[in-house]
Amino acid sequence: INQHGELSLHQGPQLILQIQGAYDPAEDGAVLKSLAVRHEIAKRTGRKPSPGEAPEPVDLNDPLVQKAIEGLVNERMGPEVLTAAKEEMARQAAEAGKKAEKASKPSAADLKRGLYASLLRRVIEAQPVPDGELKTLALERAEAVKKGLVATGKVAEARLGILEPKAASGEGGRHIATRLTLDVAQTSEKEK
Repeated sequence: INQHGELSLHQGPQLILQIQGAYDPAEDGAVLKSLAVRHEIAKRTGRKPSPGEAPEPVDLNDPLVQKAIEGLVNERMGPEVLTAAKEEMARQAAEAGKKAEKASKPSAADLKRGLYASLLRRVIEAQPVPDGELKTLALERAEAVKKGLVATGKVAEARLGILEPKAASGEGGRHIATRLTLDVAQTSEKEK
């Protein structure tokens, strides 16, 4: 610590700032699942984004998107799930027609959008998160912190290390903390 009370890694050649990325299995897992399904829908509709680009939002009114969702449901959950969902939508439409006045009756488009929103949620929930994808995300977060620190010009890259990522410890909320620790570098016999 220098005379201004700031941590300086320029002095004391043994100090290394270790960066440990973290991930939330529930929050990050849900986002990764949704992103994977959106990529698959984009691919099936011929709108595949460029590498590193996020797919566009899912338009539930688009017939190509509806067909892609139906295909995913059939492949991953079975045709009976799709059939049952469509039958339920038809039942709801018939019930709504009997009970509601014309002015407040849900439109066929609203019911159809609800059907595809429900099917999309089910596909996302069923989407697996490949082993290691959460750890890869945490490593990318740690690398981003490292890159940011090096970009400031105040910390040499040789003074930074990346630790094995870990699951967030139930902090809750929407923020996943990246842990920073100050360690003493291991020196070899030649350096002594």
